[in-house]
Amino acid sequence: MLVLARHGLSLYNEANLLTGRTDSKLSDDGIIEAETLGNEIKDKSIRFDYIFTSPMSRTIDTANIILEKTFSVCDVITDERLVERDCGDLTGISKEEALITFGQRKFRNLQKSFDIPYPNGESFDNVVDRIISWVEEELLPLQHKGHTLIISHHHVLRALSMLLGIIKDEEIHTFPFPTGKAIYVPWINLKKNILL
Repeated sequence: MLVLARHGLSLYNEANLLTGRTDSKLSDDGIIEAETLGNEIKDKSIRFDYIFTSPMSRTIDTANIILEKTFSVCDVITDERLVERDCGDLTGISKEEALITFGQRKFRNLQKSFDIPYPNGESFDNVVDRIISWVEEELLPLQHKGHTLIISHHHVLRALSMLLGIIKDEEIHTFPFPTGKAIYVPWINLKKNILL
C-alpha cells in the first residue's frame, strides 16, 4: 500500500501565508491533525516499512507522530526533491496581499497554471520535473515491498498523484489535498510508466 499524506497545518498555513520553502513549524492544530491521521492509519492496521518526507520540519514532525501512532519501525528518509514548490518573491506574504498586488486573474494563473512560475520561484512543471527522478529512483523500486508513506506538500503531492496516475492532468489544480489528510493507493493501481 502507498499512502500519500500532506503534513499537518503549519503556522504559515494558519496565518494564510504563502509558505513555499519556509521551514514553518506545525501549529497546535497541525499537531492534532497529525495525531488524528496517525490514529486513522493505525485503525487500518497499517505499519510502514518506508517513510519519505521533504527536509522541512512540518513534514518530518508529522512523520514522527505517525511513526509513533502506528508503531512502525523504520527510518524517516528525507529528500530535497520532495520539498514544496518555491514561491519565490511571494514567499511569506499573505494570499490577500498577493491578490491585491497581482489581481485575481494573474494570481490564479501563478497558482494554477502548469508553466507559469512564481516570480523568482518555480512553476508546477518545475516541481514535476524535479520529482520524476525521485519517483524512478526511490519510489517505484519499492512497489509490492510493503507499506510506504510519503509526507510532503500541496504541490508535490499533486505532482506525484499525476505522475502515478492517481488523478488526471485536468484534475490537478482542483484535487483537494488538505493538511493532515491522506489518500491510500494499492500498488497495483499505479501507472506503470510515469513518463507516458
